[in-house]
Amino acid sequence: MSSTIAARVREIKDLTTEIKSRSAELRNLRKMRKDAEDVVIKFLLDKDQPGIKCDNFVVLSEQKEKRVRKKKSEKMKDGVAVLSKHGVEDPNTVLTELLESMKGNKSTVSCLRTKDMSDLVTE
Repeated sequence: MSSTIAARVREIKDLTTEIKSRSAELRNLRKMRKDAEDVVIKFLLDKDQPGIKCDNFVVLSEQKEKRVRKKKSEKMKDGVAVLSKHGVEDPNTVLTELLESMKGNKSTVSCLRTKDMSDLVTE
């Protein structure tokens, strides 16, 4: 194995580790931000204020609509119900074909799959 390829493999391993680490860090930062936002929102609601100004930074509390995510089975069930309501004869097949048609064409691409040898159990 060429030394440049070995260096690239090590680089892939290091980058993968760094990406995982930063993802975990971002997850924690998002949770901390959400917790801080919840405290500020609760304060504004308790004081019946629309917002506050702090160090040339304005924070406003507002209401907005947010859709709750559905499970895939719920989406399929609701889609079949809508198609049935509009008189489609075979709603399951039509929905499946419709969802498949929205996807792009499949193509084959080369990719790397990595595995840490220290994780493998040897007997």
